[in-house]
Amino acid sequence: VAHLFSQPLTIIIGHVDLLLSNAQEEMTKKKLLIIKDQLKSLSILLQDFRNLQEYNIIDFNGLSLLDIGLQKTKQYD
Repeated sequence: VAHLFSQPLTIIIGHVDLLLSNAQEEMTKKKLLIIKDQLKSLSILLQDFRNLQEYNIIDFNGLSLLDIGLQKTKQYD
C-alpha cells in the first residue's frame, strides 16, 4: 500500500517543484512551499509504513485499534 501511494506522491512533488521554479508571486511561492512541506511529511509517513515490521491491537474504551508503533516518527501537522 505504501508503494502504491509513494509513486503518485513523488510525481506530485515533482510538479510542485516545477511550479515553484516558475512562480513569480511571493504568495504563490509561499503556498507551494507549504504544500511541498506537507508532501514531505506524507513521504516520511509512507517510509515509516514501509519499515513497519510489527503491530499490535490495543483496546481503547472497548474499541479495538491498530497500533502500528509509529511513536518515534515526527509529529505530522
